[in-house]
Amino acid sequence: MSSYQIGLLFGFTIGLIVTLIFAIKQKKRTEYDERQMSIRGRGYCYAFITMTALGFTYAYIQEEIPLPVSPGLVIIIILFLSGTVLNAYLIFHDAYWGYKYTNFVKYIFIFVTLFLLNLFMTVKSVVDHKMFQNGILGLSEGLYPVLTVFFLLLILNILLKMFLDKHRKDD
Repeated sequence: MSSYQIGLLFGFTIGLIVTLIFAIKQKKRTEYDERQMSIRGRGYCYAFITMTALGFTYAYIQEEIPLPVSPGLVIIIILFLSGTVLNAYLIFHDAYWGYKYTNFVKYIFIFVTLFLLNLFMTVKSVVDHKMFQNGILGLSEGLYPVLTVFFLLLILNILLKMFLDKHRKDD
């Protein structure tokens, strides 16, 4: 096992433990009404359909069309694209947050921070000429731009929805 894989496994484990601790300590859970639960279920369905369609498309073309991206990174991109479909659907149908939740700024700050950290790592990788190795974008360096785009799309979706809601209330 390489040091990168060990670091990835260690970081994922620490993130999972921290998430579980926060979930256990959180006193008020996010509550969704029936409409939101229905929308969330439909969103999961659309995300699954997206992931399945992209997975089959990749399986079909992977041997015919050489991609300048490692196979592991393609799978990660497919997962994040399906997550982006889910996030966008939930955000624009008012089911991303629970009906009692009002502290959006905290999460937007976290998303912006994660976007900036990944953007920094992407720029560092480009400046150090480590982005492509032997003409292929690998998992270790390719994960940063994927995460950068994912968090950027998430932030833009949330901000666009807030903008639309603000202008809709003014009318």
